[in-house]
Amino acid sequence: MHIELRISGGEDAQGLRSLWEWLTEEPDLRGHVRMIERPPAPGELGSELEALVVGLGPGGAITAAVGLLVSWLRRRRGTLKMRVVLPDGGSVELESDVVSALPADELYDLVDRLVERIGPSGEPAGEEPDDAAS
Repeated sequence: MHIELRISGGEDAQGLRSLWEWLTEEPDLRGHVRMIERPPAPGELGSELEALVVGLGPGGAITAAVGLLVSWLRRRRGTLKMRVVLPDGGSVELESDVVSALPADELYDLVDRLVERIGPSGEPAGEEPDDAAS
């Protein structure tokens, strides 16, 4: 099972590289985060980072990944939007300036809701409308 992370808002490729570094420092996720690159368009040199895919097993890896993701967003400057594509095809949109302003109890609630959406056993939690933290 995996989730896909996409960023929009000016620094998408740079932001994804920063997030990749952040996630791969976590021992539970090391080796489970890969970059998805878009092939270069005609006339461009090199490919561009388009998304990250995070492989998640049951239990702690899900909570660790979501906690690190929210923690990384909380430290961002300016507005950055992230779309988390869930295993069931649904998605959750997060915005850095909104996440950084959340009080601790709401931040923990956000992490819990994301973990629930992914599913505590590593399986999608079912059909729910897209959530938005914005």
